[in-house]
Amino acid sequence: FLSLRQEFSVTSKSGVVVGKRVGFRMHDDGEVDVRGTYTVLCIAKLLSMLTEELTAGVPEYIAACQTYEGGFGAEAFNEAHGGYTYCAVAGLHILNR
Repeated sequence: FLSLRQEFSVTSKSGVVVGKRVGFRMHDDGEVDVRGTYTVLCIAKLLSMLTEELTAGVPEYIAACQTYEGGFGAEAFNEAHGGYTYCAVAGLHILNR
């Protein structure tokens, strides 16, 4: 799973890195979105492989995908969609958030 991990730096207005967000790719060189992130979380949970190393920064990534209307898009700043909202909410539930 760690090979599919994609980290995004979060910077302040002054350009200082203040945190990170982590999502997962659907496949090598594929897109990073909440579907892939949910899939990794679900499989890791089922196989009892859900570790702090794997999940660090993931809730922040999922939260960044939430839109102004309350739903979730595939990525940050995307339009909300029912399928992506399911993946995001289910992923947060797996993480007990």
